[in-house]
Amino acid sequence: MARDPQADSAFEITGSDGRYRLAGVAGYANARRVLEDGRRRFGAEPRVDVDLGGLIALDSAGLAVLIAWLGEARGHGRTLAYHGLPGARVATARVAGVEGLVGASG
Repeated sequence: MARDPQADSAFEITGSDGRYRLAGVAGYANARRVLEDGRRRFGAEPRVDVDLGGLIALDSAGLAVLIAWLGEARGHGRTLAYHGLPGARVATARVAGVEGLVGASG
């Protein structure tokens, strides 16, 4: 059986003080880890800006993580905004009908 290339793909969140950048793969194989990493990094900051420009792969599970972070922030009265989604990832967001939520509309 062939190995899922996303299973070994790196993902990282860099930044601090409300300004972060995602890089690597956010998808089915690592969605739980990505979700928890974001929760730890973003904490209870009142405003978080997330640059998605470093994502090389984003599938529906990765989109679900972005939407979960957004919902959690809004539910706690915080602001979370995404920007810089690479063009190749915009199609995934568009097909899912969430481009406006992840800063891919325009």
